[in-house]
Amino acid sequence: MAEERRVSPAVVIVGGLGLALAAALGLAALA
Repeated sequence: MAEERRVSPAVVIVGGLGLALAAALGLAALA
């Protein structure tokens, strides 16, 4: 885990997609 400080773009993309998915599900639940 030597490269733990360096945040890979893949992690950021996956995290962003996860947040977007959670937001979409939340809006769908309210709709």
